[in-house]
Amino acid sequence: KTITLDLQSNFAKVQTPSGSFAEIGPPGSFFEKNYSFLDEIQYFFECVANKTQTNIDISEGKRILQIALAAKESMRKGKPIKVL
Repeated sequence: KTITLDLQSNFAKVQTPSGSFAEIGPPGSFFEKNYSFLDEIQYFFECVANKTQTNIDISEGKRILQIALAAKESMRKGKPIKVL
């Protein structure tokens, strides 16, 4: 699948291997700029302060980081990057 984010218009769409598209959420509802990132950082620091485990383990965190880095590389190169 391919996920396309349009942060200017505030929507995302998913393209399936068959070529069909599905928009994620109505325009304006998909992404509140920075709030999701700030919420994640706050959650992480609360877990550290309370000495509690986060809701994802280190291997899932690694996978998420790989996807984020591939997205960054894709934007830099202007082409899709396959995540293994």
